[in-house]
Amino acid sequence: MCSVATGWSLLGIYCASLVRVPDSTDLAQTKVCAVLACFLLIGAFCLNFLRARVDQANLGGMLSATILVITLTGAVRDQQYDPTAVLQDYIPILGAFVLVFLICVLVWPENSTCIYVQQLVKTIETFDGIAQRQVDSFLHSNKAPREQSVYPSRSSQVEPLPVVQRTLESLLQTLVEKKRVVRREVTFSAVAPRDVSEITRLMKKMRVPLQGIGLSRTIEDNMRKALTRRHIANRLKKFATLDSLDPISNPAADPRASYSGQSFSTVGSDNPCWTSDDDDDDEGDDASTVSSSSSTCSSTSSSSSSIGSQGTHDDNNDDDLMRPSTSTQQTKIPSPYEECGAPNEKEVDDSSDDDDDEKEQHDPKAALRDDDHGHGNGFFTPEHITITLPPESPNVWRREYDEILETVRPIYRELSQACSTAAYESTLRLNRMQRGGWGRTIRHIVGKGPSDEEYARDHDPSVPLLKAIRRFDSHRLTGLQRLYHEDVPRRILFMLLHFQFNLRGYAERVYTLSSLVYEMDQVRTRRRVWLPHMSLRKWLGRKNDQEDVGLDPPAQIVETHVYESAGLQRSLSRRATTILNELEALPDLAEPMRGQVPTPNNDSSSNLQQRKRQSSSNGGGTAPPRFDPTVMYHDPDVAYPTTRTQRAFYTCWQFCKANLYSADTTFAVRACIVLMALTLPAFLDESIDWYNRARGQWAAVVALVWMGPSVGSNFFGLMVRTVGTFIGAICSLLIWEISRTNRAAMVILVFVFNLPWWLVYLNGKFWKATGLFSLITTSIIVGYAYHYKMSGAGISVYEVTYERTISVLAGVVAALVISVFPYPRTGRVELRHRISRTLGDVAALYSSFLALLLKNSRRDENVRKENRKVFRCVAADIRKQIKGALVLLEQSRFEPALRGVFQEHKYLQILQVLENMVNLMIDMEHALERIHEHWRLDLVRNTWKERKNAIASFLTALHLGANALSNKSPLPPYILRPTRARRILTNKARLIPNLMPEHLADPEYTYYSAYLMSSEQLAVEIELLISTIRDLVGPDSVSVWLDYRH
Repeated sequence: MCSVATGWSLLGIYCASLVRVPDSTDLAQTKVCAVLACFLLIGAFCLNFLRARVDQANLGGMLSATILVITLTGAVRDQQYDPTAVLQDYIPILGAFVLVFLICVLVWPENSTCIYVQQLVKTIETFDGIAQRQVDSFLHSNKAPREQSVYPSRSSQVEPLPVVQRTLESLLQTLVEKKRVVRREVTFSAVAPRDVSEITRLMKKMRVPLQGIGLSRTIEDNMRKALTRRHIANRLKKFATLDSLDPISNPAADPRASYSGQSFSTVGSDNPCWTSDDDDDDEGDDASTVSSSSSTCSSTSSSSSSIGSQGTHDDNNDDDLMRPSTSTQQTKIPSPYEECGAPNEKEVDDSSDDDDDEKEQHDPKAALRDDDHGHGNGFFTPEHITITLPPESPNVWRREYDEILETVRPIYRELSQACSTAAYESTLRLNRMQRGGWGRTIRHIVGKGPSDEEYARDHDPSVPLLKAIRRFDSHRLTGLQRLYHEDVPRRILFMLLHFQFNLRGYAERVYTLSSLVYEMDQVRTRRRVWLPHMSLRKWLGRKNDQEDVGLDPPAQIVETHVYESAGLQRSLSRRATTILNELEALPDLAEPMRGQVPTPNNDSSSNLQQRKRQSSSNGGGTAPPRFDPTVMYHDPDVAYPTTRTQRAFYTCWQFCKANLYSADTTFAVRACIVLMALTLPAFLDESIDWYNRARGQWAAVVALVWMGPSVGSNFFGLMVRTVGTFIGAICSLLIWEISRTNRAAMVILVFVFNLPWWLVYLNGKFWKATGLFSLITTSIIVGYAYHYKMSGAGISVYEVTYERTISVLAGVVAALVISVFPYPRTGRVELRHRISRTLGDVAALYSSFLALLLKNSRRDENVRKENRKVFRCVAADIRKQIKGALVLLEQSRFEPALRGVFQEHKYLQILQVLENMVNLMIDMEHALERIHEHWRLDLVRNTWKERKNAIASFLTALHLGANALSNKSPLPPYILRPTRARRILTNKARLIPNLMPEHLADPEYTYYSAYLMSSEQLAVEIELLISTIRDLVGPDSVSVWLDYRH
């Protein structure tokens, strides 16, 4: 980009020299200024449009803007064509790039690989620590010391599920970024770029089972809390003598329980678990979901919404399903550990009273808020009360579950410890392989180098793990037959199988990783030069995943080319013959796959197999059938174009909509306006002298480079960049006064003063721009002051500091002012529309995913398998959209609240729920893809009506929410709520023959249990999402008049 900008500047200067009048005494000739201004505006427009479209053009855009502005404005005073000034700006930039490249190649060629391995070791240790703490918490063995602790855990506190999700996301994102650096650079290391790609792929596969383990732990923990709440509720009923004082007998008396969107109950009040079984189930569902929405949404650390709360909906009224004539008369609270089969009971009701309790997991700070306000509003917070149930409590199911857990605990812990040992030994091998370079050579020369043989190199750490997996498989069903009642599985059984599925999946991936690292340690014994393996086209087409608040390229904020719902469905169904199924479904509980070191032969053979599979799936090379565009085209304004004229205008309309009537074009036009305003003094005779003397071009450079697309981003930029400029000015004055123009002292002081701001720039997020502006300001002021001093210009360092500070302030203020005209583009409005589009994409992802998985023809089975990669890519794209929305949310905080306070916590709640929904759908796809086709079709055939109702309820809620956010339309009361539809489906599925006790050993039983737990939680997440959106857009007016309640 710098070369293109240099060529454009040379062309502009040459064209200006053609119209220049040599004999004229005017410093700024009209024709010359007109030519230079045209070249400057065209270059600025193209530059900003490219920066808005391509993330990788951000750095090149900054340097290119500097070349354009300085050279074209400085050429006004030239009397003849002179390219020297342009080359003076271009050659230092080119020399800096060459110097950085030579240092990376010659001095520290393995730097990128070493950094990757260090990040990989940190990721493995963090993953292992999370897994051990979650497993220990699930098994309730935190207080028992480990017998074989390989390394001490950094934290003994169990992380909530949202913290686990954010930690995994952050570590994997950083690891992928380091991998891309290795793939596009020349390295000299023992670790090959192919090894890096393979290891990164395995690490990304660990994410799903780790999240599943955390979900199982959260559900189990909240199930136990539900039993405590039931006991508290029964105790309170003894003291409530009047109905008006009894929160159980009349839950509808409190207006906050209304689902009309006006007010909501707090956690601990109107608990649906306290209501009678013959109360309306929807009221209980509603109160539980709404109470969650009121107690959550305060911070980014908000936990997984309503984890485990689906138990009340799904296990209610089991007896009604088995014996329709039996009515429920009891008023006690159902529980997953409920006594079943007691002599005086005919009811089979194991509904887990965790609906509200597990929703508290949505926000770790909710407990503090409830503790602060719970005593003042008459409601207590039972999560802070520890009650030991009396021994005579008739809790047969809890005792049986605890006995089963006590029996299988050694097997679970053995597998967990084997994973920890294998991960630890893998980190030792990785640390040995990443050592090298000049530092290692020097340490060996002085005799201080560490020995490479820190472990038994011939010992394969994956072998003990494989033995532990086999022992786990042989004992995993011990005692689970007791978790049935009259051949109907209890929900606690599904939870245990969900935990088993994810624990074994995590062990499989650790086994593959440890075996791969072991093979690498045996094969990669010498270092060699590795050439880049990432094509330029792929690198340019890649979107940046790293979201920084201060230095975001404009494309991360104004990006509008996101997936549309219709396009998303087409991409998931059309690419049936073009996508390779990367992850074949493993045989049922088969041996884990052993890692293999990638070699060129392996790569060629895998590519050959890929081509063969693609050709076979294409039916012998035949092209896939094309979709009729008239079927996929939907526009309420006009029908599909049929004539040649209509098609021509339709093509023009599509081009204009994509390129001219877009946010990118608006951003580029605004940049041109502010650039012209700030460079106008350079083209006027009266101001050209002082403008060039004061280096006013830097104001235009600052505005052009750092202009944001929204008001919030410019307010934020004004703050942090002004602070950075003042810090740089102070540092420059100190350096100048201490060094007294001594060159050596000046270089040393510049290094010392810049070092902390380098650290801020490299490691900071909020203050990243402050560190960069401090570095730039220090370099410019010291450089200009020393040049003026040596040339005898008579300009002091204080004048240079003043002019530089004024230029920066003028640039950032101009960028802020132009962002308001002709209309302010606020980040909060863009955030609302962005969330609406993302919600529509989530709905399309869910519908397409289910359509592909549940079709029953052979061709559809191939389509389902070949589109798994598309599903994961789209899910990753939705995650990127959520990250971009979080950036907008951060910048919206700096927008002035003129019309009212921005409801930041509500949008934060929505984004957290969206992220949870995407993770749950990935978990569902991960579990359901392993279920055999015939087993799955039997399940679908027996529950087809209930399944269609559940899918319709889910999609209706999602599309209603997306439309409400986009158009600010109130939400009407919908007919079938997601949690109720999911409860009906689950209760019907529990009665099918495939879930009878004799099929417990089937692997599909375990897979479906994992799918069931994730889908139940998805229903609760959707309901919480709609409740939060209802808070923002309000309810339908009829709902308010009728005081509508579910």
